[in-house]
Amino acid sequence: MSTRLRIFLILLLTFIVYALLALTTQRFIFFPKFDELEKYEVLKDIQRAQAALEREKFHLESLTFDWGYWDDTYHFIKDRNRQYIKSNLNLTIFADIKVNLVYFVDLAGRVVWGKAYDLETGKLIELQGFPENMPGGHFSLLSETADTPRSGIFITEKGPMLVTATPIRQSSGKGPTRGSVVMGRFLTDNSLAALAKQIQVPIRISPIKDGLSSTEEQNIISGIVAGNLQQPFVQEVNEDINRGYAVLYDIFKNPVLLMKADINRSISKQGRKAVLAGTVLLALIGVLVCLTLYFVLKVVITTPLVKLADHMATINKDKPILTFDENITRSDEIGILTRQFNFLAREVNGKIGDQNRLISDLQTALKEIKTLKGIIPICAACKKIRNDSGYWQQIESYIQSHSEADFSHGICPACSKKLYPDIDMDC
Repeated sequence: MSTRLRIFLILLLTFIVYALLALTTQRFIFFPKFDELEKYEVLKDIQRAQAALEREKFHLESLTFDWGYWDDTYHFIKDRNRQYIKSNLNLTIFADIKVNLVYFVDLAGRVVWGKAYDLETGKLIELQGFPENMPGGHFSLLSETADTPRSGIFITEKGPMLVTATPIRQSSGKGPTRGSVVMGRFLTDNSLAALAKQIQVPIRISPIKDGLSSTEEQNIISGIVAGNLQQPFVQEVNEDINRGYAVLYDIFKNPVLLMKADINRSISKQGRKAVLAGTVLLALIGVLVCLTLYFVLKVVITTPLVKLADHMATINKDKPILTFDENITRSDEIGILTRQFNFLAREVNGKIGDQNRLISDLQTALKEIKTLKGIIPICAACKKIRNDSGYWQQIESYIQSHSEADFSHGICPACSKKLYPDIDMDC
């Protein structure tokens, strides 16, 4: 595997690891945070809806306080004068103060005056929980002493109603309590729609009754009432909707209504889009960085190494080694490697030159040396030698023709005594 391919694979592996880390970070850190933020926003929306109902209840309490702490009302409960009814308790009172129920009850629980009114139809209505006459009865909304204000939700056959019961006293607040003023306002679809528009939360309210809620909602209600689930409770319905739940209690502290609000999961959608865009941008940056690193490494490292390797591949034992880039000025490892290669090339070339000269000298010496080999036929008598052509040659002539040797003639002492006995050759 080439160095260039290895660098490319290392950069590719680095980018893959980087992408996996980015996706893991999104999946297990960023996205859960978006989900938590969305649930927190749903909790705040449900709490705002509950606070809006509390404000409605407070407004109703203020109305009953104005009527209950009034000298005219204080005297009316005792003397039941018709003038008070004529002046203050005509049917326009319901539309004027936007209530569906007005009752005046004495300490014995008897209704002094009371009516229920439908604001949408403009007609009087009857409610089983609020009969016009209860002689000798005890009105269920009042405390034992009728001194303590009570307010909350009261379930009627016409639907849930916000009711408030306030003690009737003198305007100064002094004197004994003579009864209670009870006022109520239906939680109709229209009033809830107006409330939802006001707080910008699409709330819905449904009664808690067996058979009216799904099994899942019944489990949520039971969990909230038992304290096993947080109040309000948030449930993820699907990828687009989170649903908030809150249990509403009536004036007797019984769970009677389930408030629901479906909230679009816009935070997670926008968050995921932002994270996706950021991831794509980071991926592009990662690709750009990897490509930049690849080309920088290619120019600075791999290309010089490849050229040096290609140059070394051309080395032949029968030819001198050529130096590589004699003008290199780099001070890094590539420059050091190149200069060391050139130094070794010059050293090897010098050794090769010495070797070639030695070989040439040896070849010259070999050319000057002729060696007689094999069996040479020679005459036993005259000492002539038969040559390759079959002719007999003098031994001197044969040796001269087959070697570089020359002869100089002389006479040995034995022959001189034999041939020239009279001459002393030793002198």
